[in-house]
Amino acid sequence: MKREFLEGLGLDKDAIDKIMAENGNDINAEKAKAIAKDEEIKTLQEQISVANKEIKSYKDMNIEDIQKSVETWKATAKEHEKALTNLKNDTALKEAIRTYGSLDDDVLMKLINKENIKFNDDGISGLKEQVEALKESKPYLFKDDSNNGSDNRFNAHEPPTPEGGGASAMESTIASIFSN
Repeated sequence: MKREFLEGLGLDKDAIDKIMAENGNDINAEKAKAIAKDEEIKTLQEQISVANKEIKSYKDMNIEDIQKSVETWKATAKEHEKALTNLKNDTALKEAIRTYGSLDDDVLMKLINKENIKFNDDGISGLKEQVEALKESKPYLFKDDSNNGSDNRFNAHEPPTPEGGGASAMESTIASIFSN
């Protein structure tokens, strides 16, 4: 989606920024899914290649060797299954962490205790509690939402109003100098 298209529809800048941000989030989510699938495909292709080599070597084996090889393959398959599950879980965790507004997702990922997180079809449980605890103990890791979009820069055209709402000492002095 291009910004020019949205501007052509007559949308204001804030609406365009929000639409572009949401579109960026959707694109990043799909990229993460594509990366996970690419890794899964690579892993499966490597497994197929190794399996084909192993099958060719069976021609000269006897039954006992084949049985040993089967047991070895079962163990290897379990390891690969575990690695694939870990990869999927890490990808899902990274995607979920991105939604919490951290300044550095990689640092936050390292601080999360993965043993206390449960991955299931409904999502990830136990992550929210850990992130909330980190927001309390290490708030510097997260974006500051307390300013609600206000600009922290001072405005040179609007001097600060002193307590009591009257003119500041400097304004009073300047007014007295030029009133003569």
